[in-house]
Amino acid sequence: MARPNKTKTVRKSRSKKANLKFPVARIHRYLRKGRYAERIGKTAPVCLSAVLQYLTSELIEQAGYIANERRGRIEPRDIKFAIALDEDLKKFLPYITIPKSQMFLYVEPALLNKK
Repeated sequence: MARPNKTKTVRKSRSKKANLKFPVARIHRYLRKGRYAERIGKTAPVCLSAVLQYLTSELIEQAGYIANERRGRIEPRDIKFAIALDEDLKKFLPYITIPKSQMFLYVEPALLNKK
């Protein structure tokens, strides 16, 4: 008896299907293990991956512009400065602490010497 000709289907990850760089399966696992809800749909981690990828790309793009002005390498200080310059990112990440980034110097105008 001859076997029917079966074509093998090529596996494609959910990240590739959605054309994302961020791992959809890993985010789905984190959502399940985090117990944020009893049930998590199939599209929720895809949407969350897309949002995280967009926010990261915006932040890195701004930090890249800042780094190119000085030396070309993105450092933690550039990321912190990019957040401080962008109004939307500043609203979204108001109290973020980035290790190895220096503090911005700000002196209250009332404390400056008036001459």
